[in-house]
Amino acid sequence: MLKLDIRVGESVTIGDGIVLSLEKKSGQLARIAIRADPSLKIRRLEQAPVPPGPVD
Repeated sequence: MLKLDIRVGESVTIGDGIVLSLEKKSGQLARIAIRADPSLKIRRLEQAPVPPGPVD
């Protein structure tokens, strides 16, 4: 797994046709725009809530 730190307005490409852009950041929420071929299925993975605690 690759983890990246990016700032609002920055983008990351995946392969030849997927671009992820960080549009907005507020507290623990981030708005990410995904630009990809319409035939590509994109799903949001739901995760269990993370209990508050120290950050690594």
